Amino acid sequence: MRDHFVYMAEDAAGSLLYIGMTKNPRNRAAWHRARSDWFSDFTRARMIGPLPKDDAGELEKLLILKAGPKHNRLRCPPHLGAFASWGDV
Repeated sequence: MRDHFVYMAEDAAGSLLYIGMTKNPRNRAAWHRARSDWFSDFTRARMIGPLPKDDAGELEKLLILKAGPKHNRLRCPPHLGAFASWGDV
């Protein structure tokens, strides 16, 4: 089923803040508004989809690896802790 989206959140200068995947863009934006430190800098989202869930997940990973958004975190090996920012990798 094609019901997932990959989104790229940008600031006013067009810098990439975050890349994510969601089934419900409106709910996900509300979640980020309440919990994400970077949301105050957010001005625009670019969306790709709808896509099958597995395809959206693979695209999300690829885009994060290629673009290295400022606020994405990567699951890391134990020596780096549970999560690390891109600058730690």
